[in-house]
Amino acid sequence: ILLLGATLARAADPKPSTPLSAQLERIFAKKSFEAKKFGPSSWMDGGRAYTTVEPSAADPEAKEIVRYDTASGARRVLVPASALVPAPGQKPLAIDDYAWSKDGKRLLLFTNTKKVWRRNTRGDYWVLELATGRLHKLGAGGPESSLMFAKFSPDGGRAAYVRGNDLWVEDIASEK
Repeated sequence: ILLLGATLARAADPKPSTPLSAQLERIFAKKSFEAKKFGPSSWMDGGRAYTTVEPSAADPEAKEIVRYDTASGARRVLVPASALVPAPGQKPLAIDDYAWSKDGKRLLLFTNTKKVWRRNTRGDYWVLELATGRLHKLGAGGPESSLMFAKFSPDGGRAAYVRGNDLWVEDIASEK
């Protein structure tokens, strides 16, 4: 009983009390040894450029979408983290994946993902209008992380997604 009480007391203590506890905290809580990841990424302009998600220079906690020219390696920020803030005072969206409309004027962002079976296929989808900076959530009336498999229509004017085992189509401009 004394051993169990000491173990519970250590578990309730927020500071690691042993080298093993400190190492476990570095591995699992702080993710100190997590490998740096590339992407998600997407080809553009017939392979002349690609985009990828990188940490923001202004806010290391936030991400932005950056374009690289494949021939020269020239780097340009296409979507700064500040454009990914849903409402004033909120943090920028954490991007799990994204897709460009065929004309490159809109960006479909996959965020707040949840695992379904083995993969993160359920989440929230947002559309960013690059020209105006307008950011709006698809299926805004539904529960959090309830959309799956969203795609732009060929003309980029609509988006289709699955919610509650039903197929929905939403007009981007009117949000209906």
